[in-house]
Amino acid sequence: MKYFLSAALLACAACCVQAAVEIPAEIIGVWASPDAEFNGQALKKGRAIYLDVDSNGATIAGDGQNVMGAKLVATGYNPQTNTLSFDMVESRNIIMSAAMKYDPVKKTLYSQKDPADKYQRRFEEVQPEMRKTLGLEARSK
Repeated sequence: MKYFLSAALLACAACCVQAAVEIPAEIIGVWASPDAEFNGQALKKGRAIYLDVDSNGATIAGDGQNVMGAKLVATGYNPQTNTLSFDMVESRNIIMSAAMKYDPVKKTLYSQKDPADKYQRRFEEVQPEMRKTLGLEARSK
């Protein structure tokens, strides 16, 4: 029974672990809507997408007083179509899956459903203190 319980726990843990997806360096970082305002890397107003090299990040929106968001996990990148796929996750449950396109000429991310919903890269990396603020685990060295 003891071995069965250990095996069951190990199997559950393995189901919850997601391998990092290889994402091009030009997509890693902090992306923001044109109206976004920051204090360092912390969004104050507008919308932002934080995406780090380990495929973890967050999507955040703020009105200047309050911010809210969700954890984001990249699930794939298609170099032929420049499409980034990701899941929004809450308590290890996928609450939504979505995709965005990367325009290498204009250097923007945009929604496939609404091409006017565009993001420009503001920072080329997500700082360790910002990861902590977003509730993401520290990156392994």
